[in-house]
Order: sequence, then structure tokens, then C-alpha cells
Amino acid sequence: MAEPRVLKELEEELICSVCLDVYRNPVSLSCGHSFCEACIQGVLRNQRCPQGLLSCPLCSAQEALPTKLQPNIQLRSVVQKFLDTSEQNATPEEELKREVECEEEGESSDLRDEEILCDFCLEKPQPAVKTCMNCETSLCQAHLGKHSTKAFLISHVLMEPCDARVLAERRCSQHGKLLECYCVTDSVCVCMLCCATSSHRNHEIISVEEAFGHAQNAFPKTVQTLKKHEAAVNKSLENLLSQQEKIKVCSTVP
Repeated sequence: MAEPRVLKELEEELICSVCLDVYRNPVSLSCGHSFCEACIQGVLRNQRCPQGLLSCPLCSAQEALPTKLQPNIQLRSVVQKFLDTSEQNATPEEELKREVECEEEGESSDLRDEEILCDFCLEKPQPAVKTCMNCETSLCQAHLGKHSTKAFLISHVLMEPCDARVLAERRCSQHGKLLECYCVTDSVCVCMLCCATSSHRNHEIISVEEAFGHAQNAFPKTVQTLKKHEAAVNKSLENLLSQQEKIKVCSTVP
């Protein structure tokens, strides 16, 4: 009776964080994290890292692109034993469910072309619910849950799903780094390297979050000032129209 529970617990330890399924031909990166070989290859194709580098989808650790991904032999053996045991204990309902899932794989929708899709869903992409500015990846609800449970990813900046164009706008055009700072002196967003090495080095620098907070606090006052200017402009316009009418009347009098 304990065997199904043990298998379920083991399965949770053998889930690839990209496809959210049991590992298939698992390979490992130098940071120690493992992924399905096809999954990590797909992620690497979609990454926007500097040429010659790859970034781990879990910890964002960067390393030189290897000539060949290293198979995790021990993990592959554990996965195979798990799959063999699961097949032997599978019920007819579970077998039918697997067949249906296999038939549904590869189906696509025209609507998805208009959506921002999850970068981690390789076989059946799901709509993204957030885009991580640090990882430069879009995540569906399931992968966002995995992303949010990692302590070292908590500080990452998440925003509404966006495409590569918007991501590029959040990167420094000079250094390629995330625009995390705001130069008060020049009223422009800058990256950390801009603060340390460029012409912004001796300027007043605050975080983007702090600058956003200041802008939010100043917004009501800015709106009020604009309303005053609008009232003044409308009054000046009324005076001009009044003068125009007087000129027309004077010009018609013999």
C-alpha cells in the first residue's frame, strides 16, 4: 500500500523544471542543475545571452557554452528504474490518459501567435503570465510558480508579459545590462556599469524603484499643475476668440 505514495514522492524529485515532466535523457550544467536534454537545448536556443555563454534557467548562473552537454548517468538510471516501475503499476485509466496526452501534443492555436508564450513550455507552449526582466524569459503560471519558489530568484523583477522589443528597451544599449538605476542628474535610467565607469559616475544615482516611488508621489501635484495651466490656456483662448469677434464686428461697420 505504501508503494504508490513512495512512487509519487520520487516522481516529484524527478521533475524537469522546464517541461514539468519526468526527466528524459537528463543532462547537467556546471552549476549542478539538471534538465531534459531536449528542454535545455530549446531554452538555450531562445536565450538572449552574450554569444558563447549560456545561462541556467533556474539560477541564472552563466558559463561558457560547452561543445557537448554532459549526461547525468546516475540520474538517467534512477529515472529509467522509476519509469519501469510506474509502467508495471499503471492502471488502465492512467494508460488511457497517457495516450490522450500523447495525441494532444503538437496541437497549436492561431491565437497563440498573438500571445506572449512561455519560454519554458517547449512542446505545448502556454500563454505567459509574467516576464522576468533579469532572466529575460516569459513564464506561464506553472513555471512562474517554480520560479517564485527559488530563494535566489525572489529579487528578480517581474512584469506583465512582453516581447523581445520591450526587453531590449530595459537593457543598457552600451553595456547590455538591466537598467536598475536612475540618474537624477540626467533624468535617465542607467545600468550598474554606467554608474561605475561612464559619465554618470559622479552623478546622483538612485534605484529605479525609488525613482518610480518619487514619480508616483509627485504625480498628483503634477496633474494639479497641468490643470492650472490648462485653465490658463483656455482663458487665453477665450480672450483671443473674443478679440477676434470684436475685430470682425469693427471690420463690418462702415
